[in-house]
Amino acid sequence: VSKSYVEGTTSLEEYISSLKATVGLGVLVEAVGIGNEKGDLTRLGVEPAKNSRALKTPTCKALASLEPSDIIQSLTG
Repeated sequence: VSKSYVEGTTSLEEYISSLKATVGLGVLVEAVGIGNEKGDLTRLGVEPAKNSRALKTPTCKALASLEPSDIIQSLTG
């Protein structure tokens, strides 16, 4: 399934559904869950967004020169 996804013959939805069927929902969520409790990205579809502020992003050229720590700082504020 991973190979067919990388090759572009399987959609992201099909790929995730196949992973869920193979390893189970709990393992899949544990593997890709980011954050905790209300900050968990797995809950985005369940709860309405409360903060709709726009992110200021650098241009593509500026992004290429960023270090990982700069990217994290930009995303976390």
